[in-house]
Amino acid sequence: MCRCAVEGTDAISVDGSGQPANPYVIDANISDDVGNSLEIRGDGFYVGTEIVEGITVGAGIDGDGTAPDPVVLRPPSASVSVVATIAVAHNTATGIVFDTVVHEVAGNLADLGAQPQRLTAPINGVYRVDAEIEWAGFTADSQAAGHIEDRYLTMLKNGGGLTPGLYDYRNPATSYVTATALFNQMTQRVGRTLVLNAGDYITIIATQRNIGSISRSAIGAVMSMTYIGPQT
Repeated sequence: MCRCAVEGTDAISVDGSGQPANPYVIDANISDDVGNSLEIRGDGFYVGTEIVEGITVGAGIDGDGTAPDPVVLRPPSASVSVVATIAVAHNTATGIVFDTVVHEVAGNLADLGAQPQRLTAPINGVYRVDAEIEWAGFTADSQAAGHIEDRYLTMLKNGGGLTPGLYDYRNPATSYVTATALFNQMTQRVGRTLVLNAGDYITIIATQRNIGSISRSAIGAVMSMTYIGPQT
């Protein structure tokens, strides 16, 4: 099999029948232009040429291929976090406000100054989105057997629900006499691969309910978004 690109003064000729007594013989005449190369691999025979004027590539790739600007993969990606205590009132959806950009590749996903609750898709495509929240331990009033303690972590697209919904719900306290031991730094996580258009954004909200209608605390949260590739 021969997979090659022939152009200009480059030339390739193949002789032989492929039989043991008459094997294929490949003669290649590669022009002496600077950067031209010849490569023979298990899956084919290749003629390569130097990129001299640069190339235009799609989203997630930087560089034009010319020195000193090689083509490199840089898919848009970002993660944000908050480590301050988050007060979550009883039966009240509380949007998580982030204060730190943990990482950002290719830019334009996180703008904590203008939109501290969001990660925004910079281009159309398929993305992986993930979020996590960590709850503090309960206070003494919740330790009596039979108390109802619900916890929700919900991810939203453009401020609305996803179909099917993307949330983590927990109601384990009624199975334990001492909820503090179970809920000391309990973590909830949500994540999914989503199709997003440029400008679509992701937020997360925390909700809790308890018999005493008491505020609860989360002690940190993170959210991330990474471009996987174009939508087919």
